[in-house]
Amino acid sequence: MDAESRHKKIKQTTKKASAKIGYLRKTLAGITMDNIYAIPVRYLIFNQYNARIGSFIRTYRRTRGNIDPSTEEGEKQIMNFLWRSDPSKNKATSDDIEQDGQKVPGIITSDGVIIDGNRRCLILKRLVQKGSSRHDTFNCYVLSQRLDKDPQTIRKLEMAAQFEDDKASYNPIEKYLRCRELKDFGMADKEIAHLMKEKNEASVRTNLAILKLMDEYLRYIEADEMYEWLTVARLEGPFFDMHNYLRKPHSADWIPNKRDFVKLKIIMFDLIRSGLRKELRDIIKKDGAFAHKKIWDRLVRNHQDKIIKHRKNEKPTIDYINEEPDLPDVERTRKRENAYIEVAGSNKEGDAYEVVSDMKNDLYRENLTKLPSKLLGKARDDMQTLVDKKFAPLTDPNQKKILQEIKELANHLSGKKK
Repeated sequence: MDAESRHKKIKQTTKKASAKIGYLRKTLAGITMDNIYAIPVRYLIFNQYNARIGSFIRTYRRTRGNIDPSTEEGEKQIMNFLWRSDPSKNKATSDDIEQDGQKVPGIITSDGVIIDGNRRCLILKRLVQKGSSRHDTFNCYVLSQRLDKDPQTIRKLEMAAQFEDDKASYNPIEKYLRCRELKDFGMADKEIAHLMKEKNEASVRTNLAILKLMDEYLRYIEADEMYEWLTVARLEGPFFDMHNYLRKPHSADWIPNKRDFVKLKIIMFDLIRSGLRKELRDIIKKDGAFAHKKIWDRLVRNHQDKIIKHRKNEKPTIDYINEEPDLPDVERTRKRENAYIEVAGSNKEGDAYEVVSDMKNDLYRENLTKLPSKLLGKARDDMQTLVDKKFAPLTDPNQKKILQEIKELANHLSGKKK
């Protein structure tokens, strides 16, 4: 059913007295709604821009093209994505709706696009497919706007509804995608922060910077726009850590240049691929990869000698596509990444693990050389505190004994004979 047909059907339905099932004033994103209607689910289509499934949609589009939610195949695909976005919660919601019916009304455009309540409508449509006639209508507010006629207003309303609903049920990657979508849509950082309930405009800029790192990583592993993989592999944390470090790197006896930062990102990408997340934190902590020039140079050499060769010998993504064209994109990426781990190593053994272990050993040895100065400096500072607090002279026998022991230790460390 096309948009015009849906618009006519919904308009006819709202004119029926039996379709009006309630009145509850609600204001969202500056739009006030009041009447609640029971609209047949067959007149409704899912919103493919829903924040819950943004990563699924973009991953699908990468190799299979756009989805038309008004078609049977398009609806089937989006229903699959919505269910997979949170199976356990969807199962609980399904049991609740099947037993007690839909309790919370959704929101639709006048041409039947679901703005709020995609999961609830998903459950209803699934129940109808199973033969239920009790669940064939969707309780909702009906906007006067149409998605294609007033997209900016609809986007704002959609965001406000979704983040008023259950923010915790959205997978972490969707937040970054939605930030960029709204930015590309022409919204200012301040407005995006307000809609998404971020702390401030700086949080929006941080989200965009982290997404840029994610995009670089996906291109690096030949999985452009495979955002679903970031969710499946739970990779938000490493990119959050990377962004924080690259924004304020730590270095001691040298100053890294732009090429060093590029090399560091590549090294970090390879560690993420091997599942070396704890080791990644070792790389970017204060006394990490950039702490000493000689340790950094050795890390770069080891990475070049032990890891780059595995990347050069990787089977291209196109080969995986040709071998199994019907395999879901995320599973194809999983196969390719598992193949990489088999040759490059994991978080327990292999070349990648050895590269980081060598760096940690180098840092340990370097820190050992600094240990005497650190401990002596602390001892000096502690004794200076006693002087500053005017504890001198120390006449207590036990205190005098400790002072004598300190003198003997100082003589021993300085090489003086007793």
